[in-house]
Amino acid sequence: MTFSPRLLTLASLVLLSACSAALKPISLQPLNRQSSNLTRFSANRTPAKAMRAYFGNLHSHTSYSDGILNPREAYRMAIGNGLDFMAVTEHNHEAAGGSDGIYLTPQLYEDLKKNAREFTTPGKFAALYGQEFSTISSGNHMNIFNAANIVDVGNGDFKTLFEKYLPAHPEIAFVQFNHPNFKRDLGLAENTPQPQIFKTDQQGHQQMEARLLPIGMMRSNLFNDYGYDDYNRDFQALAKAANPWVRSIEILNGPGTNPKPIAKAEAYMEEDYFFYLNQGFKLGPTADQDNHYAHWGSLHPGRSGVLASELTPEGIYEGLRARRIFATEDKNMAVYFTANGHWMGEDLPAAGEVQLEIQIEDKDEPQAQYLLQIFTDTPGQNTAKPIVQQTLNPGQKQFQFVWRPEVGQENYAFVKITQTNADGSFDDAWTAPVWIKP
Repeated sequence: MTFSPRLLTLASLVLLSACSAALKPISLQPLNRQSSNLTRFSANRTPAKAMRAYFGNLHSHTSYSDGILNPREAYRMAIGNGLDFMAVTEHNHEAAGGSDGIYLTPQLYEDLKKNAREFTTPGKFAALYGQEFSTISSGNHMNIFNAANIVDVGNGDFKTLFEKYLPAHPEIAFVQFNHPNFKRDLGLAENTPQPQIFKTDQQGHQQMEARLLPIGMMRSNLFNDYGYDDYNRDFQALAKAANPWVRSIEILNGPGTNPKPIAKAEAYMEEDYFFYLNQGFKLGPTADQDNHYAHWGSLHPGRSGVLASELTPEGIYEGLRARRIFATEDKNMAVYFTANGHWMGEDLPAAGEVQLEIQIEDKDEPQAQYLLQIFTDTPGQNTAKPIVQQTLNPGQKQFQFVWRPEVGQENYAFVKITQTNADGSFDDAWTAPVWIKP
């Protein structure tokens, strides 16, 4: 029998919650007392909160590419479903050199931009627009936001996109990796050849090597993975090229090809988020709907969260560029995360101690119970592991930790919150990391 990563995650959380139930409300239980980098814990201090959380969807389609209805109806429905912002991101495959018949014409793109301006009301709703570049078979999809014209880079030509097109178009707000699947893209999925990418440590555990694939692996087993082939199958080189532009990656996605609303996003990509962070990409997580039917904002309760100073397209884009981003399965659960007074998404100077502060908001569930996990990692080593797993008292929403990063290496830390619902189900939320320089 095969279990999905989502089911395994839920099962593990049930076990963690049961094991943690006897803990005192603010007593900390490091996973390894001898090697823990955690030195203190307090639940009394509130993080500085100069930003407000806004909730929306950064990935949707209409009949202007391969969806239904039009952008006006999409924005109107998003407003009716309570979103603060939404992006219509039409496919531009044929414009990018593809031949699948799904394309966004210049005339339709101008109309999309006009509709976005019409439906934007500062302080109430930010209507965003973009293009979904490339095809899955030519490197997977990425959303390019706020381009002045149709992106005319050849289909799947990520090297040209990163090195020539994006530097020449400063109006582009930011770029997002869509629906990642690194096991499929790197030929690691079931029923595909398994390359020898593991090594065994002294304790007999298998570990993934930082350089994942041998150069001789067959091209037919790869989907280019956002430009992986373009950079000689070197993730470090790809991350260096992509990081100035790509600021987010989907951790949840529809699928928007489902015509009816569903209880939860079915594409749960936590493992992919951890993988790309480990490869050196500087990304925040998003929870999108990828709508192809008339359920903008109602396909599932998942939301992309942005911490911004104002609800305008400029304010939302500024928050996204700064990676003040979180993803949540609960439509209004927000997570504020700072480190030494810096917001999530920032690069911090080297420090022996880093004060991590977390605050949760969920206005319609004030007495909810949470499992808090703080993950840390050094790029290129094993993927992130939790240094803290703590069950909180019902209604407890503020906490502070002091973390000692590894000396002389780049480190990052991010937060995962799991909310226990009244019916026994769980809702997860993840933040962007903070990065600590060597």
